[in-house]
Amino acid sequence: ELVLKARKVFPRDPAVALAVGRAHFSRGDFASARPLLQEAVTALPENPEAVYYLGMTRFKSGDRTRGLEDLRTSVSMGLPGALAAEATKVLIEADTASMRP
Repeated sequence: ELVLKARKVFPRDPAVALAVGRAHFSRGDFASARPLLQEAVTALPENPEAVYYLGMTRFKSGDRTRGLEDLRTSVSMGLPGALAAEATKVLIEADTASMRP
């Protein structure tokens, strides 16, 4: 894949780490996505998209608490459009589930 080649050419570029992390995320490969997305968030802490994808990766791989924190943060940072809608949906569903007896 093109993003994997870009990672080899630009191994320290956080935008490339984000792109490769997103590619792994979209395939459901959360174990491969997580370190790349963490790298992107560390280098680009003000990027709501990076925070969103790290949060979703954490959430879907079982680290629900940290994942939900990241999703809240990404929304408060001004996450755009469809990503904000998805994050909000996950947050509402998690809050609803936590209220069930």
